[in-house]
Amino acid sequence: MRRRVGTLMIAVLVSQIMLTGCVSRADYDALVTERDQLIQERDELAAEVEKLNGDITELQTYSKELLEERDDLSSQLDEMSTSLEEQTAEVEKLNSEIEELKAQKPSSGITETTQNIVGTATSVAGNLIDTAADIAGSLMGQSGN
Repeated sequence: MRRRVGTLMIAVLVSQIMLTGCVSRADYDALVTERDQLIQERDELAAEVEKLNGDITELQTYSKELLEERDDLSSQLDEMSTSLEEQTAEVEKLNSEIEELKAQKPSSGITETTQNIVGTATSVAGNLIDTAADIAGSLMGQSGN
């Protein structure tokens, strides 16, 4: 009988251990719900990562285009600066010639009409310098943006 009681106690202990190892249906359902939510969240995050990678690619392309445009504008500015320097030198040369002509006496062949032409040329040269400076300033302002 002692043996039987011992066996019975072992059986009761084993069944209690097994019963405590089981999970209630409510706990199981809660874990399944949590797992499903985590899977959904993972999928949403993966989609967001994919979208952000696409955005990165677009921004890299746009950045490359902007750099190319900046380089083109810089080249144009260099060309305009060179042209402005050449035109400024030409205007200075013309102004010098005009001053020489003005300094000559009317008896050496300069008439009133010639003096008017010289005055007009001086005005046009000044306008040319102003226009070239405005264009260069405009290009400098664009390349600074």
